[in-house]
This record gives sequence, structure tokens and C-alpha cells, in this order.
Amino acid sequence: MPLHDWTKADDGFFHDFHNTWLIHLKDALNGGVLPAGYFAMTDQRADVYVPDLVAVSAGAPPAAPDAGGTAVAEPRTERRVVSHGYPRARIRRRLMVRTVRRVVGVIEIVSPGNKDGEQSVSEFARKVADLVLGGIHVAVPDILPPGRHDPAGMHARVWAELDEQAVVEPAPPDRPLPFAGYAAGIPIEAFLNYAAVGQPLPEIPLFLEWDNYVNLPLEATYTTGFDRLPAELKAVFG
Repeated sequence: MPLHDWTKADDGFFHDFHNTWLIHLKDALNGGVLPAGYFAMTDQRADVYVPDLVAVSAGAPPAAPDAGGTAVAEPRTERRVVSHGYPRARIRRRLMVRTVRRVVGVIEIVSPGNKDGEQSVSEFARKVADLVLGGIHVAVPDILPPGRHDPAGMHARVWAELDEQAVVEPAPPDRPLPFAGYAAGIPIEAFLNYAAVGQPLPEIPLFLEWDNYVNLPLEATYTTGFDRLPAELKAVFG
């Protein structure tokens, strides 16, 4: 299904669809997309934040790979960006006590409230960056057009928080909406696909461990959520 122009919808409508989409995405992840030992939950605390959707591991953390260890098939994305290392000023020294059940990945769908001002954009970018710097992989579908405070899309703001030497390549002019999957590690990596109103949603990876990721079924779950909207709401898009 082609992506709709969500600038035509008010915040309440978007919030309702946002919640519906997350439920269908959670059900798809738990229905076979996630491998055994992982499951998805909504509105769970990850560090000091409560993200939209989290992927949880029921097992112990895996051992880190040896230098030059097993190669992972790279996700099929249009761009792969590697950071210049952790930004020293942003590394947070902290003690975290975790149970065996641990958050390994987070999905954050950008909402109108994340783009309604400089403070909102900055807070969202810092939230994503803090999660990645804390070792949690993050996927960020941005289905809203770039605005005054994120003229290059939300990825550019997130990447500036993660890489002090970042030079972000612009999105393709015909597809200005960045869909980003961030792999936490040293260095941090970002895997990017791009979307546009009127075109299908691309896949992006959600990493679960250093050697394991899944492609998020964004197109299928978006379609399911939209198909179940009442006709009165669908009519907003003409």
C-alpha cells in the first residue's frame, strides 16, 4: 500500500493509527518474524525511556565476537553509514543491573509531536542516541516530511548526536523520508532506506545482537492497520 500524506490528519487521528500500527507490528514480530528466544512488547521501559515497541531477549547476553569474527549478511538497504566511534562527550558512565530478560532492540515511529519544535526534535534525537549508546539497537521509520527543525529528516538529527564528525548525505529528492536501522556497537552503524508519499514502505533492519537482525514488516503491518480504519477516517486522504 502506498504511504499516505499524514500531514492531512490531525494529531488525534495519527496517534490512533500509530497505536494500531504498533499492535499489528508487534503481532507480526511475535508471529514468526522474531527468532526463538525473542519477543516484542509495547510501552516497556528501556533504560530511562518508554519506547513505542521493544524486542526482548529471554536468554543471557551472547559472548562478544572475536576480532574479525563471523560476518553477518548485510541488510539490503540503500546506504550504510559507519560512525567515527563514540562521541566522547555523550558516553554515559553508569551501572545497570538487568534481569535475564533484557531489552535488545527498540522501534520508534516518528510522530507529529516529535517534530513540532526544536526542543521536540532534539529530545527525540537524543533519546534514540542514548539508547544506541547504551547498547540497544534502534529502528526509526520516519513517515512524516522533513520540517523546519529537521530539514534533512530525523535521521540527520539522530546521526549528529551519534557522530561528532558526521556529514549526512541528503535523501534522494524523490524519496525524502529516511527509514533508519541503528546497530549499536563500536563503531555504530546506520542502515538506511528511503520512502515517499504514494510509494510502498521500505523494510529496515532491527538488530537483535551483533550477529543477528530481522527485517521489519512495515509495509504489511501498515497496510493491515490502514485497511481496518473506519471509512470516515480514510476519507481524510481523499
